[in-house]
Amino acid sequence: MNDEMPKIGKVDPKYGDLELTIEIDTNDLIDVGKEEIQRVLELATLKSLIAAGKKFGCKMGKISAELEALKA
Repeated sequence: MNDEMPKIGKVDPKYGDLELTIEIDTNDLIDVGKEEIQRVLELATLKSLIAAGKKFGCKMGKISAELEALKA
C-alpha cells in the first residue's frame, strides 16, 4: 500500500519530536533502478513535509514547488 498522505502524530512535549509516518510498498521497488527508488522516497518525504507544515500553519510554497517539479 502506498499512502498519499502521511499519518501525523503528536509533538513530543519533552523533545519536540513529531511522529510522522507514510507507508511505501517496497514490493514496487524491487525491480526498479536507483533513480526511481530515489524519486519515490523524495515524493513521500515532500508529501509528508507539506502535510506537517500545513497542519502547523507553515508556508509551504517552495516545498510544494519541489513536489510539483518532481511529479512532472
